Order: sequence, then structure tokens, then C-alpha cells
Amino acid sequence: MTHANMENNKNSIRIPKQLTFTEPSHLSTFLDANSNVTFLDLHKQQWLEWKMLRYPTKNKSKVDFLAEYYSLSEFAGNFFYYPWRNQLVRIIDQPKFLDVVTNRNKHKITAEEQEVLLTKKIGVVGLSVGRTVSTTIAMEKICGELRVADFDELDLSNLNRIKAPIFDLGELKTTSLSREISEIDPYFELTCYSEGLTANNINDFFSSGSQLDLVIDECDDLGMKVLIRKKAKEMGIPVLMDTSDRGMLDIERYDLDPNLHYFHGRIGDFDPPYTWRPLPEERMGLFSKILDISQLSKRGQHSLTEIGKSISTWPQLASAVVAGGGNCTEVARRILLGEKVPSGRFFMDTETLIANES
Repeated sequence: MTHANMENNKNSIRIPKQLTFTEPSHLSTFLDANSNVTFLDLHKQQWLEWKMLRYPTKNKSKVDFLAEYYSLSEFAGNFFYYPWRNQLVRIIDQPKFLDVVTNRNKHKITAEEQEVLLTKKIGVVGLSVGRTVSTTIAMEKICGELRVADFDELDLSNLNRIKAPIFDLGELKTTSLSREISEIDPYFELTCYSEGLTANNINDFFSSGSQLDLVIDECDDLGMKVLIRKKAKEMGIPVLMDTSDRGMLDIERYDLDPNLHYFHGRIGDFDPPYTWRPLPEERMGLFSKILDISQLSKRGQHSLTEIGKSISTWPQLASAVVAGGGNCTEVARRILLGEKVPSGRFFMDTETLIANES
């Protein structure tokens, strides 16, 4: 279930609360005391779907299982209360829920692979492209725990690429994400670092409980990008980064090559201490080396010349962010399943693949 790791934030992350009712009067008392709360009972619909999926090749219908369903306790399954929606929902228990949700993964992801993936832990730093990656990971169930870090609040200008409701504007991005994921799957384990990733919490982020198996870097802080790789290299953890221009995806397999230089050697053998912060005059040079501006799209290159003039920061489009989130998730899954995905910078550029006719 989603939970939060908070430091000095004005907002707290509201998560669905699991409630227990053992008698009809207990449920009635709760609803009477909370007259603004609506109750949505999805248990029967979900249980019958689960039962049908267990007999995919047999000539049966949901009607064949009704007698069995009505023999169950009227409080079977679990109740979740969503305070931001003023809604109480009853759903099937976690093992059945997982069976149904991952059913359409088969056999693109085998049952054995799904079991392996549920033991994995992924970290995502930055919740722009990172939000799309996070929700895709949660839907596809390619890990058992997801840790996300971002200190920022959701602004209207973010909604050109972040799928979030206007009701969440002004909320922490971690709050908005945790709500979205918990509405997809209240059982999914999401840990939020709402102060962002810092020198003070980077050890906890990478190794709390047990260490991460993979990190996805989607933050804007150039200094932190370097420190993410420093920690990942020390711990032998692979790093992915989608840049949402020309479908550019960086893969750095520190788990396979402990001598790999950060950003494929684009900043040389530079290896600063965890206390390092780039000076303002260092940032543009670092940015240029990491990205290699000559590899950006023509419109991406032009956009860089407009920062501080007609635009305030690096532009991103929803189409590129959504595609990048999917590509990141697929590569992450392959790495977590032990495939020998190579390090390197790769482009999935539809403008090149589907060029205009001359």
C-alpha cells in the first residue's frame, strides 16, 4: 500500500485507509457517521471475474459461480476508504486482485517471470517523465516496491505532459502520484520521498530495507544526476534515463560493468564527493556534455536557445513523455529479468523511422 517518507513538507500524502468491518452494523455505523461518503461494492464483480479467469477454456458463465459466491462471508475481501474522494470501496483480496490484474500480461510475461518481478525494487527520481514511468510500472506490476522522489508541487504548466487532474494543482507531485496509483491498485507498495532526493537521504532511498534493483533518473538537477550514478556505481545498480527528445534512452549497466564511466564517459572520469554541487557557470557545460546537443532534434536544439527568453525551461511534449515512459518500463523489465541489455544511448525516433515523403 502507498505510504510516505516525509521531511519538512507542508502537505501530507493522503492514502487510502484499509478499514475492517465484521458486522453489517459496523458498516452502517461508519456510513451514518460519514454521510458524505459513498460506498461502492465491487467485490462480487471482481470475484466472479477472478473465478471465470480460472476456467478460461471451459463452457461456463458467471451464473455457474453465483451459488459459490453467495456462500462467502458478506465481508470477504477488503475495504478501502479514499478520503480525497469521500468514497469507500470493497474489493477482492490481494492475491486474487493480482491474479486478475496480471492475467492479460500472460504470456508476454510468464507466471514465473511475474513472480520474479514482484521481488524487485525500483527507484524513480523526478516525476515528469518519471510519473508516466511510475504509473506504467504500477499497472504492469514489474516490481514489488516502487520508491519515488520529488520535492516539487504540481503546476498548471505541468499538465501539458503529466496526466493529473486540475484538482491536484498545488499538491506535491508525490501526493498526486500516490493518489493515482492507489486508485489503480491500493495494494501496490509505493514509498514517496517528498523532500526529493538529497545528500541526506540518498542512502535511505537506495538501500532502505533492502537495496534497489534499478534506478530511473528523470530529475532536472544536474548535480543530483551525477550523484545518482555515483551511488548506483558503488552498489552495482543499473540506471535508465529517458530524455523525451528523439526517443533518447540512456542505459548504464553498473551491475555488469563496475568500471563504467558516468553518462557513457561524456563527463570523463569526473567523480565528485556527495557534498558536491555544480556552480551556476558549470551547469551549462555539464548539460551540454551529458546531452550532446548535436544529437538533439532540430526543434530541441532551437528550444535551448529560447530558454530564458520565450520559454522558462527545457520543453517536453506529452507524446514524447508517454512514449518514453513505456520504453523505460519495457527496458527496466528486461533488465530485472536478467536479460543482457547493453549499456549505451539509444534513439527510438519516430520522425526518423517514419520520415516525410520528399
